[in-house]
Amino acid sequence: FLRLEGAEKELGWRALPLLGGMLSGALKTNFFPDNTQTTSPSNIAHHYDISAQLYEKMLGPTMMYTCAYFHHPDMSLDEAQRAKMQLVAKKLDLRPGLRVLDLGCGFGSMAHFL
Repeated sequence: FLRLEGAEKELGWRALPLLGGMLSGALKTNFFPDNTQTTSPSNIAHHYDISAQLYEKMLGPTMMYTCAYFHHPDMSLDEAQRAKMQLVAKKLDLRPGLRVLDLGCGFGSMAHFL
């Protein structure tokens, strides 16, 4: 359970909605779970089984989930994503024989770039 560690005293009455939300969330989670073994497949499908067109619009051509690197203010998202991959590649200093496992960058674009 989340504790405010004294912040409720500092916030005074303004902490009541926060405390109420925390309490109702804790009660709901404990007594009315919505992510059980039965409902998990449906929850996962609802979140992930959507058209790639949405991701293409949100993430740009590279389909990367990670933040972009805008080192110039006039850069496009695609340019900033490529700049991010170049920066990561430079920092990794990969050499022949080394392997890369891309986890969480989005659709394998980082591994493909490297």
